[in-house]
Amino acid sequence: MKNISLTKKNTAEKYFDLGIKSLVKVLPYYDIGGFSAYDLGYLIYDKEPHIGIGYHSVHIYLLHILHELTGERELQVFENLWRYYVE
Repeated sequence: MKNISLTKKNTAEKYFDLGIKSLVKVLPYYDIGGFSAYDLGYLIYDKEPHIGIGYHSVHIYLLHILHELTGERELQVFENLWRYYVE
Protein backbone atom coordinates (compact mmCIF):
# COMPACT_ATOMS: atom_id res chain seq x y z
CA MET A 1 0.00 0.00 0.00
CA LYS A 2 2.88 2.36 0.73
CA ASN A 3 4.22 2.02 -2.84
CA ILE A 4 0.84 3.05 -4.31
CA SER A 5 0.75 6.17 -2.12
CA LEU A 6 4.30 7.08 -3.11
CA THR A 7 3.47 6.56 -6.79
CA LYS A 8 0.40 8.80 -6.51
CA LYS A 9 2.45 11.46 -4.73
CA ASN A 10 5.17 11.34 -7.38
CA THR A 11 2.58 11.56 -10.16
CA ALA A 12 0.79 14.49 -8.51
CA GLU A 13 4.09 16.26 -7.91
CA LYS A 14 5.14 15.73 -11.53
CA TYR A 15 1.91 17.21 -12.88
CA PHE A 16 1.95 20.09 -10.40
CA ASP A 17 5.49 20.97 -11.54
CA LEU A 18 4.41 20.77 -15.19
CA GLY A 19 1.46 23.04 -14.41
CA ILE A 20 3.74 25.62 -12.80
CA LYS A 21 6.08 25.52 -15.82
CA SER A 22 3.10 26.06 -18.12
CA LEU A 23 1.82 28.93 -15.97
CA VAL A 24 5.20 30.66 -16.11
CA LYS A 25 5.17 30.43 -19.92
CA VAL A 26 1.64 31.84 -20.35
CA LEU A 27 1.71 34.54 -17.64
CA PRO A 28 3.01 37.23 -20.01
CA TYR A 29 -0.12 36.78 -22.16
CA TYR A 30 -2.32 37.62 -19.17
CA ASP A 31 -0.49 40.90 -18.62
CA ILE A 32 -2.26 43.55 -20.68
CA GLY A 33 -0.35 46.53 -19.34
CA GLY A 34 -1.84 47.96 -16.19
CA PHE A 35 -4.06 44.99 -15.44
CA SER A 36 -4.34 41.22 -15.76
CA ALA A 37 -6.75 39.65 -18.23
CA TYR A 38 -9.41 37.29 -16.95
CA ASP A 39 -8.80 34.87 -19.81
CA LEU A 40 -6.92 34.64 -23.10
CA GLY A 41 -9.95 34.85 -25.37
CA TYR A 42 -8.73 38.20 -26.68
CA LEU A 43 -5.87 36.34 -28.41
CA ILE A 44 -8.21 33.99 -30.25
CA TYR A 45 -11.22 36.18 -30.94
CA ASP A 46 -11.25 39.70 -32.27
CA LYS A 47 -12.38 41.34 -29.03
CA GLU A 48 -11.12 43.41 -26.13
CA PRO A 49 -9.54 41.56 -23.19
CA HIS A 50 -11.99 40.58 -20.45
CA ILE A 51 -11.01 42.46 -17.31
CA GLY A 52 -12.48 41.64 -13.92
CA ILE A 53 -11.42 44.07 -11.21
CA GLY A 54 -12.06 41.51 -8.49
CA TYR A 55 -10.14 38.86 -10.40
CA HIS A 56 -7.02 41.02 -10.64
CA SER A 57 -6.61 40.90 -6.87
CA VAL A 58 -7.28 37.15 -6.90
CA HIS A 59 -4.57 36.70 -9.53
CA ILE A 60 -2.11 38.59 -7.31
CA TYR A 61 -3.05 36.50 -4.27
CA LEU A 62 -2.73 33.21 -6.18
CA LEU A 63 0.65 34.18 -7.58
CA HIS A 64 1.81 35.00 -4.06
CA ILE A 65 0.71 31.61 -2.72
CA LEU A 66 2.18 29.70 -5.67
CA HIS A 67 5.48 31.54 -5.30
CA GLU A 68 5.56 30.70 -1.59
CA LEU A 69 4.95 27.02 -2.41
CA THR A 70 7.37 26.71 -5.31
CA GLY A 71 9.96 29.46 -5.01
CA GLU A 72 9.47 30.11 -8.74
CA ARG A 73 10.87 33.61 -9.22
CA GLU A 74 8.79 34.49 -12.27
CA LEU A 75 5.60 34.11 -10.24
CA GLN A 76 6.89 36.71 -7.80
CA VAL A 77 7.86 39.02 -10.66
CA PHE A 78 4.28 39.04 -11.98
CA GLU A 79 2.82 39.29 -8.48
CA ASN A 80 4.88 42.41 -7.85
CA LEU A 81 4.13 43.88 -11.27
CA TRP A 82 0.38 43.38 -10.94
CA ARG A 83 0.43 44.71 -7.38
CA TYR A 84 2.26 47.78 -8.67
CA TYR A 85 -0.51 48.36 -11.22
CA VAL A 86 -3.07 48.92 -8.45
CA GLU A 87 -0.96 50.77 -5.89
